[in-house]
Order: sequence, then C-alpha cells, then structure tokens
Amino acid sequence: MRRDRLASAAPRLAAGPLIGGTAKARMRRIPLAIPIPAERLATRSLGVLEPLRTPLFLTVTGGSFWAALGHRDPHRDWWSGFATGLASSTYSSIVLSLGAPRIGRDAPVDFMELAAIWLGTGVIQPKPGKATIMSGIFMHQVADLAWATLFFGSGGGRLRRLTAGKLAALSIPWAVLTSFIEYYLILPWLQPLVPRNVPYWTALSVHLISGAVYAEYPWVREVVTGRPSRRAAASRNIAVALAGGAGILGVLTALGRSGHEVVWPFLKTEGKSFDREFLRHMTAHHQIGVRLSLLAADKAIDDELRMLGRLMAAQQEAEIRIMAEWWRGWYGGEIPSLSQDEVARMPGMPHPAAVDALEELSGMAFQERFLTLMIPHHEGAVLMASDAIHQADDPRLRIFGDSIRHTQRNQIAQMNVQPGAPLTPIDAHHLYRETTPRIP
Repeated sequence: MRRDRLASAAPRLAAGPLIGGTAKARMRRIPLAIPIPAERLATRSLGVLEPLRTPLFLTVTGGSFWAALGHRDPHRDWWSGFATGLASSTYSSIVLSLGAPRIGRDAPVDFMELAAIWLGTGVIQPKPGKATIMSGIFMHQVADLAWATLFFGSGGGRLRRLTAGKLAALSIPWAVLTSFIEYYLILPWLQPLVPRNVPYWTALSVHLISGAVYAEYPWVREVVTGRPSRRAAASRNIAVALAGGAGILGVLTALGRSGHEVVWPFLKTEGKSFDREFLRHMTAHHQIGVRLSLLAADKAIDDELRMLGRLMAAQQEAEIRIMAEWWRGWYGGEIPSLSQDEVARMPGMPHPAAVDALEELSGMAFQERFLTLMIPHHEGAVLMASDAIHQADDPRLRIFGDSIRHTQRNQIAQMNVQPGAPLTPIDAHHLYRETTPRIP
C-alpha cells in the first residue's frame, strides 16, 4: 500500500516545473488537519445507511407532518403554522432564486446540490436539469416547512399572544438554532456534499429570510381560523414590505441580466482597480478549471472523483457567467483576455502543455496526473479568493471570494483522499501567500 502511494506521488513531483514557478514559490503547504470528527462520523454513518437515506428522510418528514396536522388542534395552531411555513418556504425560494446571483452564487447549482440530499449524487451534472432544480426546490421547501410547522405547532397558545414584531424578533434566535442543527448535524449525515459546497452563512441567511415571514402568522391565523385579530393589521403590513423586498430583487435581477448590474456607489479608485483585475484573473483561472473538471468527469476511474468533476464544472461555469454579467454591468463589454505572462504568474495555473498531455491519458495514469494539476489549481483559487475577501472594494466580491474559498478548500480535502492523490496532502484551510500585492 505504501509503495502504491509513493508511486502515485511520482507524477506530482514530476509536474512541478509545469506550474507557474513564481506563484508556486509563494504557496506554503501544511499537513492536512481535517476532516473534523463530526464529518468523519457522518461519512461513516452515511456509507452504512446510503440505501436507506431517501426512504428514511421521506418517512421521518412525512411522519412529522402527519403527526402535526393530525394532532388534536382546537385552536388551529398546527394548521396556521403549516400555512405560515408554506408562505415562508415559498418566499425564501423566490428570494434565493433572485438574490443568489447578486452575491456570486448560482441558484440552479445550489438547488442541484440540495436535490442530491434525497436523490443521491447521480443528479450532479455539469448543467443542472430542470427536473433536478425542481427537486432541489422541493427539498428546500420541505425543510423550511418542517421547521416552521414545528415552531408554531409546539409554541401553541404562547405564540398566539405575540405581536408581529415579537414574532419577527423571536425568529432570529430560532433561525440561528435551526440553521446550526441543520448545517452541522443533519446535513453531514444526509448528504455531506451540501455543507462542503455551501458556506454556513448561506444556510443562516436562508433561515433568517424564512423567519422574517413568521411575522405574518397573526394574519395567516386569522385567515385559517376565520377569527378577526387585532394583531393581523401589523402582520399584513410586514407581508407587504416583504413582497416589496422581493420586487426590488426582481428589478435588480432584470437589470443584471440586461447588462446593467448596479454599481456599488462607494467604490474607491484603488479598490476599483483591484476588482477589475480580480474578475479578469478569476475568470481565466476558472476557464482552465472547467476544462480540467470536464476531463475528470469523463475519464476519472473513481466514481466520487467523476461526480466531483461534474460538480466543479457546474460551479465554475456558473461563476464565470456571473462574473461576465458583473463585468458587463460595471465596466461594459466582455472581460478582456489575459496575456501569456499574466496567465503564467497566476497561482496554481498549469502549463498549457500539461493540460494537453492530460487529455491523452486514461485510467489511473490520468487520475494521478489530474490530481497533481487540479489540487494546486484549487490552491491558487483559494489564495486569489482570500485576496478578494481582504482587498476587494465591492462587498459582493468579498462575499463571492468567501464562497469560492469555502468550496474549493473542501474540494481539495476530497481530492486529497482519492486514489492517486499526492503522498503529502495539502491543508487548504491554512493556505496563505507571503507577498503583496496579491493579484499580479
């Protein structure tokens, strides 16, 4: 076994000169210190329960709703909570679909990852299908609906006496609690792919958005029970305000798609320069990443690595589209290509000859060579994303950088344990670059 691992490391050592020397010298590699114990346990449990995951999920969820709605409910608390949950899950799905691209996330890819929770990783494709996206939306709405039904059904008479403002305030700690439980306890068992590719702040934001609709409960309960409530008027006003917020997001989405993405009004001259260069460099970096990922999706011998290749291609293609949309709105036209010198100085960029040679390989030789190229490529993206977090002037690019860094750090960890991976793994959670400025 040790001899096999040494053999698999040889292509990595041989590939050194094919990676930009200047950028490579600026990377430090630290021994891997992950995964965390919770994820280890979740991964082992998932392996045993994989065939039962979907029926277990549907049984538990369906049973919870049946128990909730079949419960003796003289005051219609459960039914009112269910209706409010339906409104909150629908609203959060709309906001997620409209708002995700505004901060650099692609809603179809996110929904595809959610669909994998109950349909398995076979639904992961370079281009998310409509059925997969709808399955992901269904998965999201079921989860939101379950949390809301639990919140209002278990709260009973206590929540009936609260005003819309107090319900909105109470929804904040509830969102923190439920997002933590869902992200760190439930999802690592149901489908580790989701927390590996979606930062926690995304889950928290979705729960907060859903929780904002809880303030509509007095109005919804008035409709469900037919009993007038003096608290319903304020609740209706909040519903109107939330609808207005979704309308604003709709307008911003229409502007973005038409090439008029709103410019951040507080840009500084030096920040604007960094933002331009970041978009140019990350686009070129992602273009090579998509090419490598599609090769892995087609040629890798390991099923997980083929799935990861499909996912990486979907994510980076979507991010390229988002960056192109931002560029058209902020600077006009298409993103200019990089010079050969700029490409060579980017961290983790493989030499074109190395990529061409990879296309000719197959079997384990391909997989070993792919990992020796793709892991450093991801390392470079992590470093560039970290630069954006600290130096970008537009807050959307800072959020975008954090999303890229989270995703690609975890993908490095996944690639580190694939057959044919380098002997010395890389801990991307501690990558940093010694020199400044960060973007060449």
